[in-house]
Amino acid sequence: MKWLHNQPNHPAYAFFDVDNTLITIKSMFSFLEYLWSEDPELFQKSEEYRSELNRMIETKQPRENINEFYYSIFQGISVNRINELSHQWYLKARKTPNFFIEPVVDILNRHKDAGHGVILVSGSALPLLLPLAKELNVDGVISAPLEKIEGHYTGRLVSEPSIGQGKAKYIKRLLSDLQQDPSLCYAYGDDVSDIPMLKTVGQAAMINPTKESTEICDVFGWNLIQAA
Repeated sequence: MKWLHNQPNHPAYAFFDVDNTLITIKSMFSFLEYLWSEDPELFQKSEEYRSELNRMIETKQPRENINEFYYSIFQGISVNRINELSHQWYLKARKTPNFFIEPVVDILNRHKDAGHGVILVSGSALPLLLPLAKELNVDGVISAPLEKIEGHYTGRLVSEPSIGQGKAKYIKRLLSDLQQDPSLCYAYGDDVSDIPMLKTVGQAAMINPTKESTEICDVFGWNLIQAA
């Protein structure tokens, strides 16, 4: 679920959603298209999967349910293979024009300059997020808790998705482990599903807010950042 490579010795932490907050692409769906193009066997069985995934999206199923179903395509694929494909995918995706939402990356870097710990929080899988985390030199990642058995993914999650309330749960657990005061921490998101995450900290901001999220931010006194 989480990857930490720096010592947790920070006066505060800043948590950043990834898709549409730090980067302009949907990492999970971008990777899915790449996965199908690189693995013919997966492509052969993808039509039924694709139809169900599209149905869930079109009927506005809960994002947590979509997230769980998404990872069923990983069933039986080796961890090493996903790691390899994720690295190759990132090198390609990184070339997307305006890949980064630069104003938010600037905010992230200001947190680092202030000595704050920086954690990425996403429903994406850790292999997809690690190249980004390393490029941005952040302290850690909270990601989808994928189940692995004997070096292969099962297509299941071992705990709830890191979406919505799941994000809040994992952030609270991490801050408790670090004995960190949540009121001193920061969070940044772009979607109403990020609201539970934003509510876990003392200072929160919504990136490129919609009318709905603007009204919610006004209620809680959160910052609004236009970064398009």
